[in-house]
Amino acid sequence: MKCLLIHVVAAGLIFSLPAAAHSAEEIQSENTLATAPELVLQMGHFGGVWSVAFSPDGKQVLTGGTDDTAILWDAATATVLRRFEGHTGYVKTVSFSPDGKSILTGSNDATAILWNAATGAKLREFRGGDGSVALSPDGGLVLTDSLDKAATLWDGATGKVVRSFEGDSVARRRRLEAAENQSPFVWWRTAPRQSAVEAVAFSADGKRVLTGEAGEQAILWDALTGQQLRTFDGHRARITSVAFSPDGKTILTGSWDSTAILWDADTGARLRTIGVHARGINSMTGRAGLGLSPDYHYVTSVAFSPDGKSVLTGSCDGTAVLTNLATRKELTFRGPNDWVTSVAFSPDGKSVLTGWREGGAILWDATTAKQLRTFEGKQREATAIAFSHDERLLATGYEDGTAIAWDLAAGTRLSTLETRHRRIDSVAFTPDGQRLLTGSIDGAILWDVATRSRLRTFEGSVRSAALTPDGKTVVTWPYVWSFFTPQQEDVAVLWNAATGKRLHFIRGFYPGVIDVAFSPNSKQVLISDASVQVRAYEMDTATKVFTIKPPRNYRYLRVAYSPDGKQILTASSDQAILWDASTQKQLRVFGGHDGWSESVSFSPDGKQILTDSEDQTVALWDADTGRKLRVFKTGQIGAVRIALFSPNGRFVVASDAVGALHLWDVATSDELCRIIALAGDDWLTVRPRVCSTEVRLALAECVSAFTTEAERPSYRPKS
Repeated sequence: MKCLLIHVVAAGLIFSLPAAAHSAEEIQSENTLATAPELVLQMGHFGGVWSVAFSPDGKQVLTGGTDDTAILWDAATATVLRRFEGHTGYVKTVSFSPDGKSILTGSNDATAILWNAATGAKLREFRGGDGSVALSPDGGLVLTDSLDKAATLWDGATGKVVRSFEGDSVARRRRLEAAENQSPFVWWRTAPRQSAVEAVAFSADGKRVLTGEAGEQAILWDALTGQQLRTFDGHRARITSVAFSPDGKTILTGSWDSTAILWDADTGARLRTIGVHARGINSMTGRAGLGLSPDYHYVTSVAFSPDGKSVLTGSCDGTAVLTNLATRKELTFRGPNDWVTSVAFSPDGKSVLTGWREGGAILWDATTAKQLRTFEGKQREATAIAFSHDERLLATGYEDGTAIAWDLAAGTRLSTLETRHRRIDSVAFTPDGQRLLTGSIDGAILWDVATRSRLRTFEGSVRSAALTPDGKTVVTWPYVWSFFTPQQEDVAVLWNAATGKRLHFIRGFYPGVIDVAFSPNSKQVLISDASVQVRAYEMDTATKVFTIKPPRNYRYLRVAYSPDGKQILTASSDQAILWDASTQKQLRVFGGHDGWSESVSFSPDGKQILTDSEDQTVALWDADTGRKLRVFKTGQIGAVRIALFSPNGRFVVASDAVGALHLWDVATSDELCRIIALAGDDWLTVRPRVCSTEVRLALAECVSAFTTEAERPSYRPKS
């Protein structure tokens, strides 16, 4: 019999779940995780929500997440009814069929999927586009954006293309290129071009189609012939969302220029500009701003009320605003300190639903702006992890601004440190394991782990922090959006960890620090930044020693020093590169991942290299030969965020995007346990295992590593 042992500390319970049957094909894998039954927790999204929709009767809510899934919820109780898994990119758009029996999801993995809402079965897949989708009013046609056209219309039953909406493709490409060149985002100007169309919609009678383009233009099309009827010009940046009024006479568009515009659908005339977000105060920065600025006031989503008398707009400024078109009265919905990604009205118009980039979805009263219900995951994603030098403790930082110190020997939570800040970006133990450094957007803090008291705060413009191997120096670097200020320099600060005194400033690198690594002797620091270069500085003088320029145009660059300080490892995209630290010459390339790497590290003896990836794997490499030795699979949806060796090199620990920590045995590649931190003080430990006589010793070792003697379950393998 196969089973999962789940240790729920918050409830003081330990219980086993029987496994479902697996075919031989299903259980073959490179490690033992796949031979154990998979734990599927109905806990909401493992990440943010990118799209929201109501069912036609208003009794259910559908959300699309950054965890590549869509979830069906009970609108009255906020309980999860069903999870739809099949995409490999975030779910950008969700919608119901008119009868509520089918749902449509669009993803940036270039697919749209039609599902059975009752069973979760995949009915049809449509390939192409970048995730903007819509269902026709009769539910028979599927509209998707297109990578080479404006949009494509599909037969929902057969999956065949009905027609394409093309127009002047040359003019569309020119508009897109012009918008890219004018964008303040450096990464957008250099990134591979995706779809020119950002949003699509059907009119209520199904006779017309509306597309919103990154080239700052909306276009009205004849759904029956595919001919272009009219263009709507007036936005100053890419259009992010489009909608028809219920009677089809008016069109609403939202844009990165911080405005929404009402248009006459028949004449193309601009009726009104709604600039509630452009003139507002950004809830995240506390500053006002207009248009393209780092203050984030972009309109992300728009919707008409069912009676057409009001419009709803969501923005990166952290608000959604309901505007009465007749009285111009405004009602603001202000939720978590986060972007609003999507908005929707309930069918009766009495409720409003908003999606949040990092915080789930919220149901509001459309009259009072009172928060009614929250649709969110219960787990927390670990954004930073670190071992103590003696391997007794493991520290994790989380999106909600808390850090946890775990006692690995006892399998208990030792202490929880509340920073009251957004997102812990880094954690590091001092050599004696008694103190912990946390770094976040609002500062760096040195804690006493046992007493949970703050010993020292390193203030200033801080995004993250690092501690030298000897524990004597803290390095902090600022929160700078290099996308908007490419001409400025960034500044890192060196502090005395014992006294909190500022020692040096490090200047001269590009804004937007990506990663920091120290030489083993604590005399040099490597800094990778948004220019995709690595610069080495002397710690004593803050002078630059050398620069490494990777041969490829990476977007992010992770760095690590070898234990002897003779080699440097960089990683991004789907490969890692080993460099000679003295000559800065490239020694070896490690390639094989199918996604971006989030972290790299050396084994304590320097003989092995660890890389992780968005492809949900961690790879172990031979540093001398470049040969891949093992692959550790999380068996979860979502990317691996961080992976590192334990100080003695026996274990690998990794954090994934769905909120779980995985611990593997390096020698066998067995997963020893999985730790999931839930909201509040709840947490659970999952240990995959095979219940057979042959593995009794391995099981006992696994259990003893993460449970106290009093909590250890009795176990008798069946013959």
